[in-house]
Amino acid sequence: MTISYFAYGSNMTEENLRQRVPSANRIGAARLDGYRIAFTRRSARTQSGVADIVADPDFSVWGVVFELEDAELPGLARKEGLNLNPPAYRRRDVMVQLRGSSAPTKALTYTVATPSDHEIVPSLRYLNSMIDAISAAKINKYADFLRWLQNECIDAQRSKPGEILNRPGLLVCRTTAVPRGSAPVIRLSPVHAVASSRYVAVQFGHQTAIGYAIPDRTIGDDRCALDQALRSALGIEGQMVYGHTVTVRRLSGRLVSGIRTRTLTLKLSQTRIEDAEKQLCVVHPRNLELLGVQSGEFVSLHRPEAAEAAFLDRRITLRCIAAEIEGAAGYPDLARIYLDKACRARLGITGHASEYLGIPILVRPSVLKAIQSRVVAYGITVLLGASTFVELAGRLFPHAGNIGVAVIGLGVAIGLTFVLAFLDLRAKLRN
Repeated sequence: MTISYFAYGSNMTEENLRQRVPSANRIGAARLDGYRIAFTRRSARTQSGVADIVADPDFSVWGVVFELEDAELPGLARKEGLNLNPPAYRRRDVMVQLRGSSAPTKALTYTVATPSDHEIVPSLRYLNSMIDAISAAKINKYADFLRWLQNECIDAQRSKPGEILNRPGLLVCRTTAVPRGSAPVIRLSPVHAVASSRYVAVQFGHQTAIGYAIPDRTIGDDRCALDQALRSALGIEGQMVYGHTVTVRRLSGRLVSGIRTRTLTLKLSQTRIEDAEKQLCVVHPRNLELLGVQSGEFVSLHRPEAAEAAFLDRRITLRCIAAEIEGAAGYPDLARIYLDKACRARLGITGHASEYLGIPILVRPSVLKAIQSRVVAYGITVLLGASTFVELAGRLFPHAGNIGVAVIGLGVAIGLTFVLAFLDLRAKLRN
């Protein structure tokens, strides 16, 4: 009789597993939802961290499912230290989703019996074996996460195997409830001071993007919920989350306006030669439709710029045009905005392409420019309304005098024009 076994650590490699379980037959890659990978046990042999899965509804873990013979399970149990006193791991039944299968599969796995309060840095060899196994299974986004964990949380800290693993910042989980017309959303526990800020700067590695902060008491103090647009802008690709961390800081600037306009976050790229030196930005035609503007109208571009106490909102206003889709291969990309050297410099972006390609840029319609483009229409509305309301005011207030009647009529006309202008812009620029 055979049984399914879900491996998520060093046992993902067949060579390693078959040392104790010769019958191990690889079935395929599988995802375990409701758990997060962690390194909560110190290996007695290497004195470095080894993998565990921690129950957490916001995250997922990828691994490999093997088919094993029942008779060989004692060998696997010995390998996992179930016979130690106290035991190193304990057996657990889980439901995993095999890649390509629509139905969940029941499998046994092993979790740390007495997890440490702190994660412990694993050895480079141990982590590389996990990365190699996941890469071989072509679970690319999870492999990227493991590489990030190695680079950002271990190598960047110059941590040695066996030391406490510090994941700085807040764990990233998902959110799907996005307010209408807002920037990409980040939900935070109210215990964080930045949660009261309307807009914040979210840092992930070398990238920083602008997020619309929403206090949410359902979010744990150790995490934040980012929508997919914000995760993608930062380079955390895919619908699933595995345990990345970000740093959130206050953003100072003038992002708040009377009209909460439609907003996109696009990754920066270089314009083609024919679109350079024209003081404009280039986007995919569909993005103009999403923003509610026409080709040739103005947009505001925002980028968080690091300062001592907080990030500053670096903003410029440019005319925006839709690129010809029939152009060069991959141009324009739906996820990108194209700026020439002069426009990048106005945003405070300099250096080689390798330093600025992919920087998240917040794009929104320019309300001020939209008003300026309609000033003639609004002026005509005031004049036509003024003559009508002056006549009406003369009938309603016969003793007010000519000047008083004119002031009342003009005031009413201007007030109604402001209301109509607000509703006009709101209908055009807001979701």
